[in-house]
Amino acid sequence: MLTELRIRNVAIIESVTLPLEPGFNVLTGETGAGKSIIVEALGLLFGERASADMVRTGADKATVEGVFDITGHALVASALDERGIDVEDGVVVFRREVAATGRSRAWINGTVVTSGVLGEIGARLVNLHGQHEARGLLEPEAQRAILDAYAGAAAQAARVTATYDALTTVRSDIASLVQRRDAAAKRADYLRHVVREIGEARIVPGEDTRLEDEFRRLSHVGELRLHVEHVRGAVDDDQAGALGALAAARRSLGLAARVDPSLERLRDMLESAVLQLQELAREAAHYVDGLDVDPQRLAEVDRRRDLLYRLAKKYGGTLDAVVLTVQESQRELDLLDTASLDLGPLRVVDVDLSSKGLRFELPAGRVIEGRVLDRAGAG
Repeated sequence: MLTELRIRNVAIIESVTLPLEPGFNVLTGETGAGKSIIVEALGLLFGERASADMVRTGADKATVEGVFDITGHALVASALDERGIDVEDGVVVFRREVAATGRSRAWINGTVVTSGVLGEIGARLVNLHGQHEARGLLEPEAQRAILDAYAGAAAQAARVTATYDALTTVRSDIASLVQRRDAAAKRADYLRHVVREIGEARIVPGEDTRLEDEFRRLSHVGELRLHVEHVRGAVDDDQAGALGALAAARRSLGLAARVDPSLERLRDMLESAVLQLQELAREAAHYVDGLDVDPQRLAEVDRRRDLLYRLAKKYGGTLDAVVLTVQESQRELDLLDTASLDLGPLRVVDVDLSSKGLRFELPAGRVIEGRVLDRAGAG
């Protein structure tokens, strides 16, 4: 119930606080005293449209606050909890501000909310009656809540709601699975073609990069041999190679080190350089020996590159996309085989949820319990 109403700077009202008691409260006054403004302020508190005209002349903003005791109102407490709004000792405070610019803000227990949330929660707390209207009584949800409360069936109504929500979820799962199965059935021939075409290619991850490297090497064997032979000759040629020149340097440095032992450090450095150049010469010679012109292998690599290029162009642009395509296609085809098995338990639950005395465990492990009331109100 509404226990206190505070209004500041609304229309002609500068400030008023109305404490209310349980039972019948009456507010009287002559015409123009501001009774209708109080009703308008209540409407503002419950999410009605705000405008700058509501702000008292000269004021920066208009403020309306309402304090409610929701003890025993489980549905209101549940609605607030769903929105993360804390309630202490059954007290709820609504607050609405309207700036002189027309902009409005709203809070419930200090939590910022929209005017829509104010209206939704407020409709569960207060029913405003006009001369020709009773707003809350026009709402089907409010009518059901009143009937359930009168019959003392709030707990049963909550169980029925939970069971209906579970039934809705199951039927949604059925519809989704059937839709996916039917879509896969329509695409089955295409999916089988995709799986077969990509599967026959036997793609290896990273294969396209390796093939590109091999194709360039096989296509330029003569050029590669010329360059690497030049490197080997520059290092190991008997007449002008670097190793020949270094051999003379080794002899000279060895003679000098006999006179000045401190030159041994330079001699070690030279020995290391010679060993590196000897290894370079061996590796270059080995590389040249392995460069064989193989037209058959070149043609094979070129055909494989062309196949992978066509598949990539057709199924996503990259080899990874091709692999992902075949995996997704296979999953869709698998759905055709497994959908009937998956639908069976769901359809059993769907049928049994229309019976009385319900307790079913779904394949995913969800447990559904509930009871359906007959027309006489018996469980």
